Amino acid sequence: DLSMIKDLHQGFSEQKLYVDVIKRLRNLSLPTVAQVEGLCLGGGIGLALSCDFVFADRDAIFGTPEVSLGLYPLIISPLIYENCRSRKRADQFIMTGKRISAQEAWEIGLLTEVLDNCELVGRVSELIQTFKKLDPRVIGFGKKAVRSALNEPFDVAVDRLCSSLGELASSPQTQARIKEFLQRKHE
Repeated sequence: DLSMIKDLHQGFSEQKLYVDVIKRLRNLSLPTVAQVEGLCLGGGIGLALSCDFVFADRDAIFGTPEVSLGLYPLIISPLIYENCRSRKRADQFIMTGKRISAQEAWEIGLLTEVLDNCELVGRVSELIQTFKKLDPRVIGFGKKAVRSALNEPFDVAVDRLCSSLGELASSPQTQARIKEFLQRKHE
């Protein structure tokens, strides 16, 4: 909310609160899902892109209007660059402040899927039901391992991920699931 900028001291503390929220969203061990309808501007984009999955209504609009007000979307820029298919498209989106359609946001890599409004809630619910069937321990472990590996050189990353896979595979819960699977396969 840009009204907080009037009082710089208060605005800074509210920005820190916002930063805390998006960091927590990104670091949750459970999968996070954003469902976007209508306008998704500035900080709203940051909230959405902090989630693992972003579904948008076909009529949703995205933009970074801060630049037209003499501000730069510094806090959300890393999220945009991380998700955008190319740095040039991210630059164009951030630096122009131009609003884009959900379809264009999907095309440049900011969204998981674009749907008609009547399909949106059902698709998000379907994904949530899928996650309810999976072991949250495995999802959380995988999210953390892969995200930390993305910041490492390839050779270091795959060695670390190989070790992590061994750790996960040797856990009693995973061993029990593998045993169940193999028993069903032989029935």
